[in-house]
Amino acid sequence: MTAPVTLNAIATDVVGHYGNAAKSLVAVYRTGSKRALAASGSRYAKLVERTRLPLVGETDFACGRSMCRACERMARANRARA
Repeated sequence: MTAPVTLNAIATDVVGHYGNAAKSLVAVYRTGSKRALAASGSRYAKLVERTRLPLVGETDFACGRSMCRACERMARANRARA
């Protein structure tokens, strides 16, 4: 024969189950966030490795001097203003 279960015991049990569910949900969220950040970080790293970035020391063969693309754009803009 079982003892009668009180409303207090039932409420305590339900709150405990919700607490465990919340802990599991937070753990899943953290794991998913870490995976998403790792995936986006690796995609960004691949993009950077694939893309040829201009260096300051590269030679511009048309004029025979070292310039970066940003410097070329600035020079063009200054010439257009003058």
